[in-house]
Amino acid sequence: MKLYPEKQSNVYLIVGLGNPGPAYANNRHNLGFMALDSIARSNALSWKLLKGTYETAQIRLSDQTVFLLKPLTFMNVSGRAVAHFTSRKFVDFQNIIVVHDDMDLGFGKIRLKRGGGDGGHRGVRSIVDSLRFKDFIRIRMGVGRPPEGVSAEAYVLDDFRDKFEKEISNNLSVTVSLQ
Repeated sequence: MKLYPEKQSNVYLIVGLGNPGPAYANNRHNLGFMALDSIARSNALSWKLLKGTYETAQIRLSDQTVFLLKPLTFMNVSGRAVAHFTSRKFVDFQNIIVVHDDMDLGFGKIRLKRGGGDGGHRGVRSIVDSLRFKDFIRIRMGVGRPPEGVSAEAYVLDDFRDKFEKEISNNLSVTVSLQ
């Protein structure tokens, strides 16, 4: 008799990092939430609030289940919500994809990588610390560097400003295909 169920190899989790609430909705730091909202819209999904600490939606792709997760615990403690959800759904940590903003990439650039350091991103660090695992997939979405004299924190917690940035963030289109 097994005490713990096996991790599910056909279950995927896409985590979008951001901060909850309307005050943060259009911040650069909320690109992860924006990407997941785009996926939900394009698949006519509705969000469900669970345990008050995250919103989730679900997609079925043939024999695979893909969960979308938006932690509502604020960026710096996102890992708590991710750890709770993965323990309930028995998600294999190899099947976790985290979508987040990245100041080390120019605006609009996207990079995909598995594992590595947190790059100073406190939301990613929280997930690594909570799961004690760093080899999940990261989708890094560039927001560029802050202008001289503006702190990194103030920059990412500020709304998209210029017309180009607003247009890109408002028209973000993300689809999901696991093959």
